[in-house]
Amino acid sequence: MPRRQKVPPFSLVRKRIRQSFNKLNIYNAMTWRKNRPFNSQYRQLFFAKQESRAYHGEGLTETQFRNVFRSELTSVSPLQSKAKRDGVEQEIPHALQTFVALERRLDTAVFRALFASSLRQASQYVVTGAVKVNGVKISQPGYVLRAGDMFSVDPNRVLEGLGRPKPSAAEAITQTNRIIRKYNKYLERCRKSPRQMWKSREARRKRHVVYNSKQAAKENRAIEQHNKSIDTAMKREIDAVKPRLILETALKGEKVGGEKLAAKSGALLGLVRGHLPPKDEAGYSADEVRDISGRYYDKHEPGVAGVANKSDVKKLCAELVQLKQDEIRTSYSSRLRHLGKAAPYDPTWVDRLPQPIPEIDPETDPEEFAKMKLALPFSTTGKLYGLAEPEKRWFTPWVPRQFVAAMAVLPHHLEVSHETCHAIYLRDPVARPNHSEVISPFSLDMHERVHMWYNYRRRKNLARTGSA
Repeated sequence: MPRRQKVPPFSLVRKRIRQSFNKLNIYNAMTWRKNRPFNSQYRQLFFAKQESRAYHGEGLTETQFRNVFRSELTSVSPLQSKAKRDGVEQEIPHALQTFVALERRLDTAVFRALFASSLRQASQYVVTGAVKVNGVKISQPGYVLRAGDMFSVDPNRVLEGLGRPKPSAAEAITQTNRIIRKYNKYLERCRKSPRQMWKSREARRKRHVVYNSKQAAKENRAIEQHNKSIDTAMKREIDAVKPRLILETALKGEKVGGEKLAAKSGALLGLVRGHLPPKDEAGYSADEVRDISGRYYDKHEPGVAGVANKSDVKKLCAELVQLKQDEIRTSYSSRLRHLGKAAPYDPTWVDRLPQPIPEIDPETDPEEFAKMKLALPFSTTGKLYGLAEPEKRWFTPWVPRQFVAAMAVLPHHLEVSHETCHAIYLRDPVARPNHSEVISPFSLDMHERVHMWYNYRRRKNLARTGSA
């Protein structure tokens, strides 16, 4: 007679909640209902025991759990149990300590420390020798931790357990081709209607919170560096403005600046025009320009006969310098950048887009991809989807497993370092006013029924065996 198949652990019909990050388990936890019609107290107690035991101590038999069950429930000192908040006395949830003995187990501590994606995987890590307690390998998942024990897990196992599963070569090629087809369609739409795609791209970037924060920080650094260089160049050019240079430009017949600056420079030339040397068709020579500017703007020699009032010359010189500096500031201010402004439309952005990428032949030998670098839009390494490092046993580059956040709760009795994959078992979990350190998805009333169930059977067994 064939062996009967066991019920799957994540059955969507029975809806048992397990200690796992599996998506089916998360769905069962979200849709689980405790309000079911019961016609007897026994059924209520049995249902509470059945559901809670599926989560706490998965894989343990009833006999194994009864051997570690204790009717005493640990909590804080009774003198501290009168804690009040807003004038209301808070109750200590003693019943949540029913499964406190299971929290001392090594496999449970490994799962609670977020070193494995499920309790079964944590037990597998212990059995295979990937877990050490105080530097010694322990191969018993039921090893009881004591206060101050430090346990560690192989980092490669942690990356494998909490990372996204590694796809096969066929799955990676299929997913890569799907992304390539989608990207080629995007390139086609961009070339067909560039302005519309530019606007939609900017709109998507604004809605992306993570992208905006990183992009804003990147743009802010680039803008600060750009504005700093612009400010340095502006100060250098402003400091180089001299009245004699403006006169030299006018004497050479070149454009001095704007209309106001040209009018002022013409008035200045009129003050000294009668005292300038004769000008031929070729204009003033370079030596004559330097001599004139030096006489009238640097030295202001009063010995020249018929020179206009020296104060008028100085006044016009100051006005010319101020006008020239204002023109420089105006020209540079338009080149400054400000964070938060929408980028102007660049009609040449489509020309910078790459050409359509050819799809990968599914019949290609997977070993060949380790030697070649593909031109893929989503990967800087040029490798297939999820296979940036084919020798690794997890999805590369490493990506967290889905739905980790739903059960990623660190208990108070563990001190965890995910950088080194080490953790310290500080003490046994205790109950505090309106809080218990035993993590459970079930309510207090269900734990009270579970405690009643096991406490009654413990007393019954003691009476039958005659033990004290």
